[in-house]
Amino acid sequence: MLTFPQIDPVLLHIGPLSIHWYGISYVVGILLAWQYAVWIAKRFTQTITKTQLDDFLMWALAGIVIGGRLGHILFFELDRYIANPLEIFMTWKGGMSFHGGMLGVVIVILLYCRKNQISIFRFADILAAVTPIGLFLGTIGQFH
Repeated sequence: MLTFPQIDPVLLHIGPLSIHWYGISYVVGILLAWQYAVWIAKRFTQTITKTQLDDFLMWALAGIVIGGRLGHILFFELDRYIANPLEIFMTWKGGMSFHGGMLGVVIVILLYCRKNQISIFRFADILAAVTPIGLFLGTIGQFH
């Protein structure tokens, strides 16, 4: 039987603030994916610009976080959050859903491309290539 090492989920405590490995994996995954997307766009396409990818970064963050949180609430613990609605905002207690994050990102991709008149297919080609970076680091960040 394989045994996993006991890893503290908190990397660092700074007063009341705790920096978790999972949060670090999100940040690193998003930044690496964004940089790789910029590299792909410069090298392989003249239709998607660095500025468009830079602008999309905030949209993607919103889709990941809001979608992930809402997905967890709706798919896994709806009764708990109906009984205690203020806990919706207590993100430090955990509760993100891959399914919700994915749906959130799909929605913001559609909205962003429509708003900026970008081909959804060209944009999705780049995002499909960079998504595994975030998924891999997010998965690794869960092993604590």
